[in-house]
Amino acid sequence: MASKLQSSFPALYVFEVLTLLLCPSGLCDCRIFPSIAHGSHKDVSSFFSYTTVVKYECDKGYVLVGESKITCRNSHWSLPAPQCKALCLKPEIKNGDLSVDKDQ
Repeated sequence: MASKLQSSFPALYVFEVLTLLLCPSGLCDCRIFPSIAHGSHKDVSSFFSYTTVVKYECDKGYVLVGESKITCRNSHWSLPAPQCKALCLKPEIKNGDLSVDKDQ
């Protein structure tokens, strides 16, 4: 398999060898992304990067608190994962008024 890979994609083969030498399995593991309640994450890393970039989004009815993108290099995350907090919208009051200036 290695010889087939090497002959078909020499640059990719060299990249894989360098990755194994510079970052052996277990020492630089950024493949397990921090999960968040009421939201999802997506790996948005570039293909030839040694840095993992994860982007977070919240489910409908929730707002993201914290950075939407965090990065990992050498098994260390740049920041803690953000959180998804429930939106608390102003209540609608029939025949009345609400004296709160905040939206949430």
